[in-house]
This record gives sequence, C-alpha cells and structure tokens, in this order.
Amino acid sequence: MSGTERPTPAEVALDLARELGLRAERGEVLHDRSNLLLHLIPDNVVARVVTRTAEARAGDAWLRREVAIAAHLAAAGAPVVPPACALPPGPHTHHGHTVTFWEYVEVLPGRAGPAKAGRGLRTCHDALDDFTGELQAMGTFEEARRILRDLDRDSVLPAKTIATAEAAADRVEGRIRVLEPALRPLHGDAHLNNVLNTARGPLWGDWEDCFLGPREWDLACLVKTRRVLGEGDGSSEIALTAYGDGADPTLLELMIEARTVQVMAWSALLWRSDPAQTRWQRYAEWLTRRV
Repeated sequence: MSGTERPTPAEVALDLARELGLRAERGEVLHDRSNLLLHLIPDNVVARVVTRTAEARAGDAWLRREVAIAAHLAAAGAPVVPPACALPPGPHTHHGHTVTFWEYVEVLPGRAGPAKAGRGLRTCHDALDDFTGELQAMGTFEEARRILRDLDRDSVLPAKTIATAEAAADRVEGRIRVLEPALRPLHGDAHLNNVLNTARGPLWGDWEDCFLGPREWDLACLVKTRRVLGEGDGSSEIALTAYGDGADPTLLELMIEARTVQVMAWSALLWRSDPAQTRWQRYAEWLTRRV
C-alpha cells in the first residue's frame, strides 16, 4: 500500500491479509452497510472491516467477545460461521481500521429455512450455557440508552421522541428488576437476515452484539419486525415456534419493547448520516402508542 491518500476499507483488508500470509489477490464485496464484508479471493476468507458501527462503538472489546463466542460455538459443533483458521482472526488494527477474519461459506440461493434456523438458534443457546468469557449484562440495550443520550445532546431527534424512548427504556429496566430473569449468553441480533443458507444448513453469523440477557431477547429479535411493523411473510413466527418451548410470553413482550428501543436508537444514529433512512420514526410511533 502506497501513496498519501487514506486507503479504503477494502484496501486495508487486502493489505492486512497479505501481511498475515494470504494471497488476497482481490476482494469481492458481500455486504457494505454498518460494516464491510469482503470475500478475499482465492483464500476463501472473509474480512469484516468496521465502518459505520464505529460511530457508536470505540475500541475492539466487542469484537474480541464476538470472535471468542463464535469460536466457542464452532468448537461445540453449533451451526455458526466460524472465525478464520488460515490466519489469526483478530481483531486487528491496520491503517486506522479494525478488521476480523472469518471462514468463507458459500451461500445458496434463497433464504434459509426458518424452522431449521429457529432450531439452530436453540442449539446455539444451549451450547453457550458453558461459555465463560466476559459479557456485559443487557449490553446492547444499555448501549442504546447511551446512543439516545448522545442523540439528545446533539439535538438529532425531537425532544418528545427522545423522552418517549427513554420512558420505554425505564419501563423495561423496571420490569426486568421485578421479573429477575436468568441472564445467559445471547446472539444479541438474532433476526433471520443474520442466518446464511448454506450447504451445511442454516448458519448463524454476525455475533458482534453478543451479551448477557434473557433468551427472550433473541426471540424478540426474531419477531420484532413482524409484530411491531407488520412486515414479513411469517417466517419469523415459524422460527420462533421451531425454537421450542420455554419462552415466557410476558418476558418476550417486554423484550420486543426493549429491542424496539434499541433498533430505534441505531436507526436514528444512522439516519444522522443518511437522512433517507426514516425507519426510526415508525419505531418511535409504536413506542408512543405503548405509553
């Protein structure tokens, strides 16, 4: 890598991979939204470069947690995308960017079957019960509360919207203290778009939001869009049913509200740099109706 111009995230990933011993002749973009996912060819490794997520998350502790939890699950035979084994998975810091490396898995046409995905999530949860790594209690929910404070400080959202979201968050926290649910290691962002349809079956990826919470949080991630916005074809409900018994309906409803607060905060954060994204408004309206 040469020149005085700041390298692009893709250039950073390729350069780092070569330094670590891969050929990395070129990269194919798989996804480029909150982070860049780049298939390194011909190495069959995927580099994930932190991009917009860095607006809310400093450092790399959250990525260390993700690699650790995915490695634990892969070792247990759970249906996950594993960290790369051809080179140290990271996280690595290179030219100002943070990068992790993952095994490339070929994705088949069509979406993963929701029933298999739901059963796979249950398998992951069960395999995580003996994970001993450090995870934050209600981590991404607490992160969302901080994002809301930042948005309020910067006057990004109307004061009334902030007040509604904070009131909902207070209500959730109060109910959690009363219900005292068991806190377990979770995916943290367990919607069906984070399941890859592969020849090995559905594989759960994107564990960067992992934290300690009630299992109902992950189940809320499955069905939140359907139940809050009325969108989707019902696949999420199939996945929820296939997950199996044990979900507390009261706690699931509470976690749907908590998840909505979290997603609204992130949607508003991204809207700050992309005003075309107005999804946060629909979540805010739903929370308002809950008051």
